[in-house]
Amino acid sequence: MEKLFVSLFFAANILYCSAYVVRDIFWLRVLTIIAAVCTFPYFYFQETPLYSALFWQSAFLIINAINLTVLFLERRPVDLSDDQKRLHLLLSRSFTPRELLKLLAFAEWKEAQQNEIIIKKGISLEKLQFIFHGMVKVEVDNKIVGHIQDGGFIGEMSFASGEPTSADVIAMQNTSYLCWQKDKLNAYFVKHPHIKETMWTLLGIDMAAKLRTRT
Repeated sequence: MEKLFVSLFFAANILYCSAYVVRDIFWLRVLTIIAAVCTFPYFYFQETPLYSALFWQSAFLIINAINLTVLFLERRPVDLSDDQKRLHLLLSRSFTPRELLKLLAFAEWKEAQQNEIIIKKGISLEKLQFIFHGMVKVEVDNKIVGHIQDGGFIGEMSFASGEPTSADVIAMQNTSYLCWQKDKLNAYFVKHPHIKETMWTLLGIDMAAKLRTRT
């Protein structure tokens, strides 16, 4: 029996090493929990049970089990509405469906009528806006310098730089778009830095594409 306990303890250490190698945090926690369980017989059936080691292994196991449960719940499949599925595609599936739903939780859906000014030149823009359906024109001194349609950001250069807007953005047809308030978006980014990186990547790609088109 003693050899069995030693073998379990040896297996536990192999599992701990394996946990540090895997990149997926979900499987890291799974392996760590199994490893912790494997150490219990070895610590308990010593001539004098190692209660201190058992206590700390139990604490690590509980912490990992709680975090594993959270990860499992976050990875459950989510159902998206037709509009949400379309938005997911427009954003190049850069976010997982669950991340998309969290972003939409504090986004505002807005509608602009044909010829309505969505953004005026020279204002400080405190929101990020994204065209869901429709088309807008970008005007500088009454001259059209570009068009933006489904899947494009508007006012993103001002949003990113903090400088006043450099052009008017006017709906060419009835247009639906999303708005994220800057303060709410930044607060979310603090808690989810990987979402911030993804969003800034999307903005960079969008701005580069517009500059190429204007050139």
